[in-house]
Amino acid sequence: MAGRLATGLLALGLVAAYVSGESVNTAPYVISMDDASVAAADTAASQVEYPPRPNLPFAGYGTCDEPQQHGEFTTVRCLGPEEQLKPGQTKNVMALLASPYPLNGSVVVINQTAQIINETGNPVPLSEVYVHHYVSSTTFLLGSGAELRGQMTRQPLEWPLALVVDTQSVSGTKARLTNILLISTAGIAPEDLAQCLECPCKDISNRGGFACCRDESCHSKTPGPPRTYRFEYNVTFRPLTSHDHGVQPVDFIGYDVTGGEIEYQILQPMGLNTTHMKVLEMEVDAGCPQQSDFEIVRCTGHQHIGARCITLYNAETKDTICRSCPVLGTQEGQPGNEAGYVVKMTDDNVSPPYKILPGTRVRLESMYDGNTRRLGVMGLMSTWVANLSVPCHRQFGYAMASDVLANFDASGLGAAPFAMESTI
Repeated sequence: MAGRLATGLLALGLVAAYVSGESVNTAPYVISMDDASVAAADTAASQVEYPPRPNLPFAGYGTCDEPQQHGEFTTVRCLGPEEQLKPGQTKNVMALLASPYPLNGSVVVINQTAQIINETGNPVPLSEVYVHHYVSSTTFLLGSGAELRGQMTRQPLEWPLALVVDTQSVSGTKARLTNILLISTAGIAPEDLAQCLECPCKDISNRGGFACCRDESCHSKTPGPPRTYRFEYNVTFRPLTSHDHGVQPVDFIGYDVTGGEIEYQILQPMGLNTTHMKVLEMEVDAGCPQQSDFEIVRCTGHQHIGARCITLYNAETKDTICRSCPVLGTQEGQPGNEAGYVVKMTDDNVSPPYKILPGTRVRLESMYDGNTRRLGVMGLMSTWVANLSVPCHRQFGYAMASDVLANFDASGLGAAPFAMESTI
């Protein structure tokens, strides 16, 4: 992604909003002063050649149940292909998911939810199967990670804003190809969990991330036979009709604090009550140039365990545009509220919408607890935008999805089934 990348630690004092459960802790965190050795280590790590995106195996096709009608609304439950996972095993695959939408027409998406279920159809906690990520075309399914169940409580957009899908745009194979990375955490000792989820690179020191996620990353103390899991997603929508006058479709512009590397490393702990901050400055529309002003209406971040928050600023006016913070679970083994895991990233609904001009400099700050060495962390921000003069569709994870899709040979896959064949 274009733009000047500012790395290192900032000599600033601030209040970092951190979410635990649903409460916000506003205790101050000290940002350590610039340290030449820390900055040098960060820079050196960023220059090491990273393993290429793998040519991932094809897991199979998805299916959808019969649509359920509730007045003008339609809800469709869909499933990805079955995946067999032994305790401690990692699976990084491509799947061709089925579309829940009609073959023709446009729909207003009311909600999208996703989770992992077992062979009996019950939800599986992150303490059994960790969802590192799933990504596909944002016109089909909004990507996410461990916080995927947090979408179940997402508030709808304020009318006339709406997530509108042209159903023909997801009829092709490429739009519905989805990369899913699952890690079986069953039997992983608490002291081994961080290394398991960070996926340290075997042949490159001081690097970790999804390209290095291998079976040897995790060592389960309770080996056993594989269990069957499936990716479940539910979509509720209604037809877009001639009565929807003035609807404003939302689009997505994604920001990655690494400037395109997706993941970064925090190599040297700085001590108690410190925060590691990584910063990116760029033009607001650098990845999707616009011809006129547009509006930012919502922001949603993606970070890992140990994160504080991720914030987008107008670098020219110093305005805080939006902030997204992690919510930590509080109950052992409770799907959607797993203790110690990031179970949700908060949506920041910008009201009134923040109007911004093309070329405006913005600043993205990703903050993590500075007391611990961390590998393969992320600082991604997806901005929901309206009134774009040029379509974008670049939600966070776009670069990662583009990489894995570019390396995946989809020829000969055919077409996964649609949920229904009616038209709107």
